Amino acid sequence: MAAGDGRAQGATRTPSAPGVKKQKTAPGSSTRVVLPRKPRIRTPKVGKRPYQRINVVGMSALSVFRVVLVFYSLMALVFLVAGMILWTIASRAGLVLKLNHLIRSLTGSSTYSFRGTQVFVVAVGFLVVLVAIGSILTAISVRIFNMVMELVGGIGLNVRAGASNVSQSG
Repeated sequence: MAAGDGRAQGATRTPSAPGVKKQKTAPGSSTRVVLPRKPRIRTPKVGKRPYQRINVVGMSALSVFRVVLVFYSLMALVFLVAGMILWTIASRAGLVLKLNHLIRSLTGSSTYSFRGTQVFVVAVGFLVVLVAIGSILTAISVRIFNMVMELVGGIGLNVRAGASNVSQSG
């Protein structure tokens, strides 16, 4: 030990702690203790917060299925509301009547007409099927993703250490 390192001359460290290794020295000399290194936290070039690197090797297909089922259902609801608003605007502008007249003249039918409730029911049925198929295909895609991740060893992600800027209200 050096004279100016702040330790007492007779102080020694014993390798009793887990992870502490003894380093081999020449015969007749004292045993030197090497402490384990701290995990390295990298500092990004842009920004001031350090991050840690983790490796993602898979995702739960059931969890992803639940999330996309809710997401696709909300998107279907948005499409239904937007469709109702557009149908109302088109109906008040007279475009639905003009479309009915055009289809009657092309087909030769005198009884054909669009009904808003029928269009809405068909749209709901179509979107329910679309949400179900989309959710199932996404869950299958996650299973394929997991198989590929086993082959290539995962995806490396950089995760910031410390507190988040997102405020939580509760």
